[in-house]
Amino acid sequence: MPKNPSKPKKYGDDSTIIAELDALRRELLGHMHRASDKKKIEEDLVVFRFVYGLSRKKWMELTGRPDLAAWLAMPLRENTYVALQRMQQTLENISHAAGHDDLTGLARRDMFERSLISEMERARRTKSSVSLAILDIDDFKQINDSCGHVQGDAVLRAFAAVLQEGTRETDLCARFGGEEFALIMPATPMVKALPLLERLMTAVRHLDIHCPELNFGIKITCSAGLACYKGLGDLHPGEFIEMADKALYSAKQKGKDRIEKAPFKDIAPDWSDKTLVNSSEKSFFFTKQSNS
Repeated sequence: MPKNPSKPKKYGDDSTIIAELDALRRELLGHMHRASDKKKIEEDLVVFRFVYGLSRKKWMELTGRPDLAAWLAMPLRENTYVALQRMQQTLENISHAAGHDDLTGLARRDMFERSLISEMERARRTKSSVSLAILDIDDFKQINDSCGHVQGDAVLRAFAAVLQEGTRETDLCARFGGEEFALIMPATPMVKALPLLERLMTAVRHLDIHCPELNFGIKITCSAGLACYKGLGDLHPGEFIEMADKALYSAKQKGKDRIEKAPFKDIAPDWSDKTLVNSSEKSFFFTKQSNS
């Protein structure tokens, strides 16, 4: 066995690496499509290749491109701990990007749904309240039609900033899609969620976004539907969302720029199978009273 094993063969020319990467791309895409059909992924694998002469600085420039942001690199000639720290930060950035909307920075709907399930389970376990609000920017289509999609995106970002700045660390703000947003307020009964939501709507009314096409600022409002789960009975997350959504629809029908509250579905515990006095005991009491 040789004392100094030779390095892996370097690339012959550009066409070699292009062909290699193209073949790998086809194989990986095929695997990812097959894996996406499975409900549970059994294992994950990190795929890597030696690249000689590529500096960390150059690699950072390459991965600054959005289409290469998911790629990782491990330098072989520097402090491993520092390299692992950078890799961990990259993974955290990728994870954050996967769960958050590119335009607004708010949580995506799938992340929102996971959080809602978790908070409803917590409410059920602790018999506490969780409130849910669904908000929709009023007449957003008119803004897009009058000022263009660039200004429409500016409105969405400004609206998202109001949600982020006006809520607590424990709250979760999400973009459902289009101009519809959602807000989960854990451990918050409706009586406390309502003033929080009113403050947000006041902040939205104070937004002033310039529209060059109209030569004046855009004033926006929003409507909101508010629902609350007290953790006192069984409620499906989809039903909880529907409660808030119906309240939002009611707010739109009643003139917009307002909050409508959904009726409680679990206002009191179900005592139907936990009566304090059973039927035989009732019969005994009434019989004894009538005979005396």
